[in-house]
Amino acid sequence: MLPRVAALAGVTAVAAALGIYGPALRGALISDDLFLLTAPEIQSLTWANLVAILDPTGRVAETYVNYSPVHALGHALEIQVFGAETFGHHVVNVVLHALNACLLAALFVSTRIGRVAALVGGALFLVHPANVEAVAWISQLKTTLAFTLALGALLAHARRPVAATVMFGLALLCKPHAAFALPVLAAFEWTGVRRADPEDPPRWRWVGVWAVVFAGFALLELPLFFAAGRHDLHGLEDAPWVHLRTTVAIAARYLVMAATGRGVSAVHEPPLAAMVSDGWWLAGAVALAALAWRLWVTLRARRVEAAYWIWAAAAFAPVSQVFPFLNLMADRYLYFILPGLIGASLLTAEAALARLGAGARRRLAARVLVAAAAVAMVFFAAASHRRAQIWRHYDAYLVDAAVNYPDGITAHVLRAKGAARSGDVDAAVAALRAARERGWQYVGLVFRDPAFQGIRSDPRFLELARELTRDLLEEVRARPRPTAVDLQTLAQVHLWRDEPDEAVAALERALQLEGADRARLRQALRQIRGSNSEAGRGPDAPALPQARAAPRPERSAPVVDPETQKGPRELGNVH
Repeated sequence: MLPRVAALAGVTAVAAALGIYGPALRGALISDDLFLLTAPEIQSLTWANLVAILDPTGRVAETYVNYSPVHALGHALEIQVFGAETFGHHVVNVVLHALNACLLAALFVSTRIGRVAALVGGALFLVHPANVEAVAWISQLKTTLAFTLALGALLAHARRPVAATVMFGLALLCKPHAAFALPVLAAFEWTGVRRADPEDPPRWRWVGVWAVVFAGFALLELPLFFAAGRHDLHGLEDAPWVHLRTTVAIAARYLVMAATGRGVSAVHEPPLAAMVSDGWWLAGAVALAALAWRLWVTLRARRVEAAYWIWAAAAFAPVSQVFPFLNLMADRYLYFILPGLIGASLLTAEAALARLGAGARRRLAARVLVAAAAVAMVFFAAASHRRAQIWRHYDAYLVDAAVNYPDGITAHVLRAKGAARSGDVDAAVAALRAARERGWQYVGLVFRDPAFQGIRSDPRFLELARELTRDLLEEVRARPRPTAVDLQTLAQVHLWRDEPDEAVAALERALQLEGADRARLRQALRQIRGSNSEAGRGPDAPALPQARAAPRPERSAPVVDPETQKGPRELGNVH
């Protein structure tokens, strides 16, 4: 009977997910998709490409800005099956999401959450609008697949600890965020909820084995992390109290998104909590204090609810901006946090119902809660269906970001392009300066985007372009160990500044580096040396052959893909 119920639940979840995400299933490649899915090493499954994918110091790891060979292999397999047609890639993500909802419900049941409550929790996760980004964005296969493997590891641990350990390792090799499963496992062992006999001692040796697996992964991942570096785009490290308040405010925003589905956005650009009176920071401080108290109470009592609060905290920690990185927030980060919040909330509700006794009041309260959850699911499903539509085209994605953050980088750059098309140089320059003040500095837009063609020779626009190139030069030169990609970026900037000799010098330095794509660099050198003095320099300088890896995300502001010239968006998200 149970296998039939599980199969029915799985089919229902897949059908519901396909219906909700239907508008996105034929959506175009967006942002990171444009280079992650076009990396040469994943286009065919040859032995040489497999070795390149598994190499922690190679170009694939540099392109993906993480050591994530399982993620790269996943895309490689999809390409063999679906080719360039995006429909199949989208369907894989949606099916994995449906599977994750089912696995999450199964994990809830295995940790003694009632079956009805567990199904409600899994369904809420399935339809939640904050998950749309992780599911509808093809390159976020790393998120959905890593979560599948992490859930599988937690479920398998009780009976098959070796297989569970392997799955945990594979999850890390898909996305580092899967490390949240390690403290969750420790919490499960502490509470004894997953043991056949709660009186048996905790199996700490397996927690230790998982810790060793994580440490081994960290040895491979950290060099990439430090090579990419961290870019404190928001100025948080220079203002510790603002930093602290902003981290707490971000937590509050995620809690509101999780509870209501409101506040989701294609790109998040929330303001820093600069003032002590900031409402988000104050609300976050109260909420986190209450959650910390609840965690302490349940942890001391060894109740499984503590494991789910730990889950939410462990998933939030790497994206909390404690260590600043480019994106203050993102919908996709909630994908790992939300299940912990759902599980903890279900157990809190069950504890509250238990205090009502076994009579009519308890049954009535339970029915009210289920009815409220059903209403929330309908609301969430409708919101997710609407949000799936923005993943059909890059323009819709950008407009959504601009609407949600009208003073954000995306909005300012879109205004600049509109002003340039109408010939309003002052408005275009003013909008780009506003974007620059928010941290945007992608020079390629001003030199390559057709929207600026009509004003590109205007002295006011050229002065802004010089300022932007100066910003980028200073950033690249400040890197202690520039990579070949960094040096090729440097060369392109020198060309835009009408400095061909410096561009040649940068490319010649790149040729000396181990692992450099020498054929591509020599092609770039020939292109510079073969250009005449009129067409080969300054604003009309040709674009050099594209580097293999994306710009460093922790150090580069949101950029525009030079090939599609669509609009501002960071390439190469670490998370």
